[in-house]
Amino acid sequence: MGPDQEPIIRRATDRDLTQLHDLEALAFPSPWSLKSLQQELRNSQAYLWVLHQRNDEDFLAYIDYWVVAGELHLLKIATHPAHVRQGHGRRLMDHMLAAGEEISASQATLEVRPDNEAAIALYHRYGFREVGRRRAYYPNGDDALVLGLLL
Repeated sequence: MGPDQEPIIRRATDRDLTQLHDLEALAFPSPWSLKSLQQELRNSQAYLWVLHQRNDEDFLAYIDYWVVAGELHLLKIATHPAHVRQGHGRRLMDHMLAAGEEISASQATLEVRPDNEAAIALYHRYGFREVGRRRAYYPNGDDALVLGLLL
């Protein structure tokens, strides 16, 4: 893929809310509401980024992470089901970790469903390791694995 064909990563805006919400509904069993996504856009700790092709505004993927006290916390990363296994999650993870490097973040953390093997494999490739478990973390009562990475 040449540089002119590389997907674009840009900060999400209010005009992206509907498309973000649609992708949420496709990607997660308990998607955030439109209002929650809107609040995230206004949260000064949140960094919500979208990825799309240069000549197409349809989202391929997005990432939402927070920077708190010099640490990164990944809240969401999702790829449109029609575009999985094309490196979009990796591009967004690279983007987040580069942002962490710029601010000299000490670590990155995240929660993930124990049965989300694709996500866990992606995180392990970056060196994330299990550091805990949150019981009944998700709205349906599922636990979450807590993964961490020292930067």
